[in-house]
Amino acid sequence: MSGVFVDAHEALAVILERLTKPRYPAVRIHRDPDVTPDQLPGVIDGAGIAIVDHTALPTAIARQCAGLKHVVFLGTGARSYMNPEELAELGIEVHLIRGYGDTAVAESTIALIWAAARGIARMDREMRAGNWLREDGMQLTGKTLGLIGFGGIAAEVARIAQGSGLKVIAWNRSPKSHPGVTFVDLDTVLAKSDVVSIHLLLNDETRGLITREKITQMKQGVILINTARGAIVNEDAMIDALQSGHIRHAGLDVFNIEPLPADHPLAQLPNATLSAHSAFRTPEASENLIEAALAHCRRIAGDKTAT
Repeated sequence: MSGVFVDAHEALAVILERLTKPRYPAVRIHRDPDVTPDQLPGVIDGAGIAIVDHTALPTAIARQCAGLKHVVFLGTGARSYMNPEELAELGIEVHLIRGYGDTAVAESTIALIWAAARGIARMDREMRAGNWLREDGMQLTGKTLGLIGFGGIAAEVARIAQGSGLKVIAWNRSPKSHPGVTFVDLDTVLAKSDVVSIHLLLNDETRGLITREKITQMKQGVILINTARGAIVNEDAMIDALQSGHIRHAGLDVFNIEPLPADHPLAQLPNATLSAHSAFRTPEASENLIEAALAHCRRIAGDKTAT
């Protein structure tokens, strides 16, 4: 069974070429990260496997992709780009890749926490504009970090945070235990945390989980970090809380609309530090990602040695 990487940017294309071995299933690389959904039937062109990085695959488009049986999505957030249940009804199985960037995303989360606590991005902007902005930051040592969701990324965040003098509490939808982390209910995380960081997959249960009411349960002056998915948080309520100061600062790598428009309300707020859905982007994570994608392709093709 052959495959096609439908929306490869150059860095990932080079890694795939380097890691591919002669015995692996043939994967054609379409070097166009800006490919549009309506172009996908022509790009896939009868391939049984489509490797997808960030391009939407609407069900109506998938119906036009003759021969497509598997989608290997480069990450865990496929629901932001396609409907796996509807694709399954068409006989197309969606495969996710977990764990490839846990350390990368955790380090970015920690970076956003520190940038939010000390207002680094705002001071940088002001100084470049000729303003000598000086204001008190939040000292993090001794403060409480609350993690909403506790998978591999959150475990890495906890490891780094504990070394920085933060107390770590967490809530997870299923029971968990982890050294040095106190697991509590969601209301306790919201009420007790000086910093709240979100680490959940987006699905029907988590979409909109952080409602306006839950934001009001957070401490006055809380820092909110989201490197998971924008749709987990009620965006309008978060913006209102940032404007009122109830949320001291938000560090955000994910948004309801991506790319984020320049005139978006979040882009106008001085107490929001924004990054372009890039928490996972390191050479190490990219290597892990493509290696895992090729392993999926090998398993699909019947290679029992693929891990």
